[in-house]
Amino acid sequence: ILDMIMPKMKGDEVFFALKEINPKVKVIICSGFTHEQSASVDSLLKAGALGFIQKPFTISTLSSYISKATTNDS
Repeated sequence: ILDMIMPKMKGDEVFFALKEINPKVKVIICSGFTHEQSASVDSLLKAGALGFIQKPFTISTLSSYISKATTNDS
């Protein structure tokens, strides 16, 4: 789970660095901004991020995304 805004690196920078290490890495993006407010989210989803969760989110929503990520073989 990567936040779009982090202290040292932005979420998209971390995502692409992880993809270089393991192209099959499973990542869920989260942010306090809406999907529409963050232009980077679309590019991350197209590049293989498994979903976007807007903060605040419930444990149920997070659990659902994690379940999908752990059962997704792509």
